[in-house]
Amino acid sequence: RSESFFSSTAEQWDKLRTELFGQQLDSFVLAASLSRDAVVAELGCGSAPLSHLAAPFVRQVIAIDNSAAMLSAAKQRLRGVDNVRVELSSLTELSLADSALDLAWLVLVLPYLTEPVCVLKEAARVLKRTAPLVLVDLLPHERAAYRQDMGHVRLGVGREELTQWLCEANLSLWQYRE
Repeated sequence: RSESFFSSTAEQWDKLRTELFGQQLDSFVLAASLSRDAVVAELGCGSAPLSHLAAPFVRQVIAIDNSAAMLSAAKQRLRGVDNVRVELSSLTELSLADSALDLAWLVLVLPYLTEPVCVLKEAARVLKRTAPLVLVDLLPHERAAYRQDMGHVRLGVGREELTQWLCEANLSLWQYRE
């Protein structure tokens, strides 16, 4: 029966899989792949979606943002989760000890930073020597309204600029995907 089922639905499987099991199924699989002893940080966490996702699978999550309003939204999302520490802080002056983190994320943060190299240096300081910093952000674009509407300082970041910033922060680019 299963062979017949998959033969008839192969081209529609992704849609059906999402309808049956939700859009976040793969995200949960990846989060569950994290080390359960890990200490991770979502830098510039906003409403803390990654912190919320990772919390059940790691020892501790630290969610940091410089916006009190965003941290209020994060606290709402994280209500009842006991291994997430939420902090109001500048990303250039983290309260974390040197080499405290096994992993850190900077997701959709770079366009807001006036001093990206300082933030990257601070991230390097709090990460263990071989721990990854995962950056996900916008490529260069022409959406000038983002400056006015969302307060972006820059309109995306290209590979060359990112590589230079990482080099200045004593980090290296391990992998780059557009």
